[in-house]
Amino acid sequence: MPESPDLYPGLSVIEHIRLLERLNMVERADEHLHDVIARFGLADKLDALPHELSQGMKRKLTLILALRKGARLFLFDEPFNGLDPVATRELRLELRRLADEGNGVLLSMHGLGELQKIADRVLCLIGGRVVRSINMRETSGEADDALEDIYLSVVGGGSEDR
Repeated sequence: MPESPDLYPGLSVIEHIRLLERLNMVERADEHLHDVIARFGLADKLDALPHELSQGMKRKLTLILALRKGARLFLFDEPFNGLDPVATRELRLELRRLADEGNGVLLSMHGLGELQKIADRVLCLIGGRVVRSINMRETSGEADDALEDIYLSVVGGGSEDR
């Protein structure tokens, strides 16, 4: 899911979804689709065009498109940017569900607090190289800012470095 969604200006929300289904030969299970649309707060926006949607709504539509594609590997770049608290929670639950079902879920993000809530493993990168791999099960039960403390110790961003 890209950080800035590219949507067709002349297609409504539901037309984007139906186009993706046709292009990817996705079998339609409308009850699941309507559930996802409702959970992400777009049920009343099905006929809206992209220019009528807020940035957060565009991201929600892009998320629905990614989920609807039927992929087994999901790559997300800053997936929580622009989402309201309700959509943030829904996305967190959806990502956890995807991972629990055996799908690959890779997130690229800076929000360590949100990442700590959902990740199984975190890779710290500097200059595109992995400098630390963290098994989040080993940090469970630690303070809410444990991941931030680990990350700052790795990259040298603690207050003692200023």
